Amino acid sequence: RSMDGIDALITAAGVFRGTLVPVDELEAEVWDTVLDVNLRGAFLAVKHSVPAMKRGGGGVVLLIASVGGVTGGSSSVAYGASKGGVHGLAMTLQSQLELHGIRVNDLCPGNIATPLMDRALRDMVSAGQGDLVEERKARLANPDGVARVLAFLVSDDADYVRGTVFTR
Repeated sequence: RSMDGIDALITAAGVFRGTLVPVDELEAEVWDTVLDVNLRGAFLAVKHSVPAMKRGGGGVVLLIASVGGVTGGSSSVAYGASKGGVHGLAMTLQSQLELHGIRVNDLCPGNIATPLMDRALRDMVSAGQGDLVEERKARLANPDGVARVLAFLVSDDADYVRGTVFTR
């Protein structure tokens, strides 16, 4: 492939708002912000990268969803819905883009020690759920493991891997 195109796209942007807020109390503005960044952002990144991948003869698209968005375990309605949408986007894109030599996966990490998780845990403490925080902190995984999975998925060694990949 040409060196002037895009060989791989990883959508990794994400925001987490509305921790432990019941759906009937969730502000529409919070919902809109989370879906704009997490789902619309992934869509726009793919939309504007795919033409270069097609011109270059193929590529890899990796969308970072979340275990919470696929299994329903998120403490934020907006975050869970947005990452569920990212998961659905990846499944739809796989069948649409494979004809162009573009393989698509979505990665669903959970309980990873990131600034996003740190904020969510602080929000839980503020909401009076501090007893759950220590248990969750003990289960947090190092983000380096997710980075290694991403590096594998963009490599030619992952040529036969399609669909959803769950991590810790």
